[in-house]
Amino acid sequence: MNIRFASIIILAAFLCTLTSKSFQAAALHSEQLLPPQSFESTAYSEVKSIPYITLSNGSTQSDNGVSKIRYWPDNEWRSSSPEEQGMDSAKLAGMFREIKNKSYEVHSALIIRNGYMVTEAYFQPYDKNTKHEIYSCTKSITSAVFGIAMKEGYIKSTDQKVLDLFTEYKIRNKDSYKKKLTLKHLLMLTPGTYYRDIDNMFEHLPNNYVSEYLDLKLIREPGKTFVYDSFASHMLSAVIQKTTKTTTLEYARKKLFNPLGISDINWPSDPQGISLGGWGIQMLPEDMAKFGYLFLRKGLWNGKQIIPSKWIEESTKKQISTPAQYPVSGGYGYQFWINNKFDGYRADGGGGQMIYILPKYDMVIVFTGAWGNVESTSVISKFVVPAVKSNKALPANKQAYDELKAPIEE
Repeated sequence: MNIRFASIIILAAFLCTLTSKSFQAAALHSEQLLPPQSFESTAYSEVKSIPYITLSNGSTQSDNGVSKIRYWPDNEWRSSSPEEQGMDSAKLAGMFREIKNKSYEVHSALIIRNGYMVTEAYFQPYDKNTKHEIYSCTKSITSAVFGIAMKEGYIKSTDQKVLDLFTEYKIRNKDSYKKKLTLKHLLMLTPGTYYRDIDNMFEHLPNNYVSEYLDLKLIREPGKTFVYDSFASHMLSAVIQKTTKTTTLEYARKKLFNPLGISDINWPSDPQGISLGGWGIQMLPEDMAKFGYLFLRKGLWNGKQIIPSKWIEESTKKQISTPAQYPVSGGYGYQFWINNKFDGYRADGGGGQMIYILPKYDMVIVFTGAWGNVESTSVISKFVVPAVKSNKALPANKQAYDELKAPIEE
């Protein structure tokens, strides 16, 4: 058996404080992320190596990228050199130089191609066992759970009227716009709400999120205009919880997380016990990668269709255009952003918590940190996508691979 070594690059960086009230508020309801903060230390730790099993013992891709998969990362990811997966180590090494030179505050960086971890890096003091709050990546997980609930018949259709599902509330401002509001409008973030009303809800969190949201006055017809409304996402969780008669967390644990081998997860709830639909999940970077890989594999995991492939298709294609204030957006799906600089789509959370899914390149990329989606998109465009050279293994390139493995020092 041919055994080689792949590296987990352990990079050191100063931990900047991210818990200020202003940052948390911004991260919850805006994907216009904070500018990168400067490192106070550029010392990087020594590289450590772990063994990996070569491609012949792992994944052989078919045309649809699914049928010939030899393993699923239920318990752990298998590692590989970039060259074994048709990627150039020198290009990936350039990404880490860019991160260092521009003082991007990245906490972790993971790249999976063909089902293999070709790069896994953690910036000190973070490591692979550090859970991160993923902020608005929560929205994409809520969407996935919503799709499962639809498959199982708990939710009849995305065309269901929202008011019909919450008849127990005495709702104010029940005008023609509100009567038209559907679940699809919530999924697309086109509910007709006024962004300042959403900001005000975050500044003064109500005792009952659902009741307060249903009472908001809509200023435009639903379905026409994108507005970044995290409470619309929370309403999706309320629908899941109401129809399945269990918390969204417990339903997701049974139907989504357990099948993927995800156990170390926190998902807080609102004062009524409804799992937060638009923000709040804390999870490990490797588990974020599993979620992305499930979407890359069109909802299939280890022989079981976890999420309907049709839901994957619908939720990750452009459903609505987004304004110019979102410069790396090619539109919005059902709680997923469409990439506009390269293939695919992403779950996008405040502070640079990102799950990029690039089907064209059979790749999932995960970042956590305190930078922004503009910066992460830039390094992917400049280094990760150009690193893909072939769908077949490349010849070994010891010099480039050693450069990738080496400590990044000046």
